[in-house]
Amino acid sequence: MLFCLFKWEKEGSTTKYLSIVSTLLTLVFVVEVLMKAIAFTLRGYWQSRRNRYDLFVTLMGVGWLTFWHLLGGQGVIPLNTQ
Repeated sequence: MLFCLFKWEKEGSTTKYLSIVSTLLTLVFVVEVLMKAIAFTLRGYWQSRRNRYDLFVTLMGVGWLTFWHLLGGQGVIPLNTQ
């Protein structure tokens, strides 16, 4: 969401800063999911729809970060390899 507020520059310092912030916040959510799963047990965690939604959003964030860092921060998958 923070990326929407700033001009997109592939090599800009703002982009690097925001990707670091996004990574740290996603890690906080991963820790939250793990702590809740430990506290409630997996069965208790899964009973709440809110927890399922949190898990879905967290996994989407982890997926986005994985692609972002695997692509070297380019943010797009190159379709034309010529």
